[in-house]
Amino acid sequence: MSSLKERLIKSSSASALSVIARFAQQFALTPILLASWTMQGYGEWLVISAIPTYIALSDFGFILAGSNELARRASQEDWDSVQEFYDQYMVWFQRWAILLVIAIAALSYTFPFVHWFGLVQLSDREAATIFFLLSIAALISQSSLSVLAGLRAKGRYHVGLLVRALAALFQIGTIFVIVSWLELGAVAVAGGVLAVSTVAYVVEWLILNQFGLRQRVSPFGPLPKSEPMHRYLGMGIEMMLVPLAQALTLQGSIVVVSAVLGPAATAIFGAHRTMSRLIVSLTQLFSNPLLAEAGLLQGAGDRPALTRVVSLLSRVTLWLALIISVGLFSTGPWIFLFWTHGQVSFNSALFATLLLAVVAESLWRVPASIRLGSNRHRPVAWGYLIFSASGLAIVAWLTNTIGLIGAGIGIFLIDIAMAFWTILTLRGIIDGCVSKYVRTLFRPPFCEISLLTKQTLSRLSDRMRL
Repeated sequence: MSSLKERLIKSSSASALSVIARFAQQFALTPILLASWTMQGYGEWLVISAIPTYIALSDFGFILAGSNELARRASQEDWDSVQEFYDQYMVWFQRWAILLVIAIAALSYTFPFVHWFGLVQLSDREAATIFFLLSIAALISQSSLSVLAGLRAKGRYHVGLLVRALAALFQIGTIFVIVSWLELGAVAVAGGVLAVSTVAYVVEWLILNQFGLRQRVSPFGPLPKSEPMHRYLGMGIEMMLVPLAQALTLQGSIVVVSAVLGPAATAIFGAHRTMSRLIVSLTQLFSNPLLAEAGLLQGAGDRPALTRVVSLLSRVTLWLALIISVGLFSTGPWIFLFWTHGQVSFNSALFATLLLAVVAESLWRVPASIRLGSNRHRPVAWGYLIFSASGLAIVAWLTNTIGLIGAGIGIFLIDIAMAFWTILTLRGIIDGCVSKYVRTLFRPPFCEISLLTKQTLSRLSDRMRL
């Protein structure tokens, strides 16, 4: 297996493309949809599309917990053990996914969307179809994470990230064609999202087979006797609290703003939040590869290397978030003018609070990755849920009291509380005291970035000579 440094570089490079793809997706979809739809129509799309995001919770955290165990076995046990665990891991989730499809179909066409969300342009049937298609697409994307777990165990995590990034870019083009060229509506857009998700899953599955990890058991056939899998479900249920908490913060705030201020205000809030969270996409360039590697760095001898990596990535993430926040706030009025075709006015107070929230989030994403990637997630998971649930109540109260800026303040309070808590949980995970780690955060990582840049340019120069 390749070295830690090599794997991190490859994963970070693939994450860079993922960041570009996510940036393009978040930045491009808003003007694409606003150019073809009204503000009311776009707001209704945001409300309906926010709900299927909760499908990410449907596996009860089993996928990530199993992925961590798969990575541990790949680093410490023989390959037969990895293959045996992978077969059971895949079959368990596939059987569960089949049941979910049936449940989603039943829910989609019985839920009164128009009555509950005050929809004007979408009918109940259209809203139900959009919900069904986006829910199935979300379930397929969730299933692809189990394939990504196999690539992670094979030391090919970066390949899976590359496929997902290309799929995100292709999705932008697909939606553009649907609304701009074919002039079709929200139902067709949801269908396009489902089609792209399906293709991406199939491609990842074929690539994993080529790397030598192939599922040998059908979800409809008997499962060979082996160790019980319920222990990973138990771990996963607690791990599920993290995406649940994030859904409460992100999608929950959308639903709250819609309920309190209406779909038009939701479109304004959604545009500002989308722009601010471009920073999160950039900071995940460092936290996601670390999460993938944490399961492979659980030995006592790995702690010094882990400490150095966490300290460096935390500093880079924080300073990157600070610098980009200043740039985005300075250019915000011009960005919104061109980005939304002048349909969304720039709200500086709202944007400032949302930028502060993502800077606070940058403080906890990297240290949280250590626990989330090694099945030591309990304090982080429960803390995030408590902060998000209480914070969402504050969002509702402040939104009702002072309007959109109240929603931004509530989200900031969630992330700053989470930053303090997550840093405290580093005690016993990294070498040295927590206070030393905090002090290093305020030292700009200019020297390390300069050295990394020189090494990268040197490698590129050597390859060009060859």
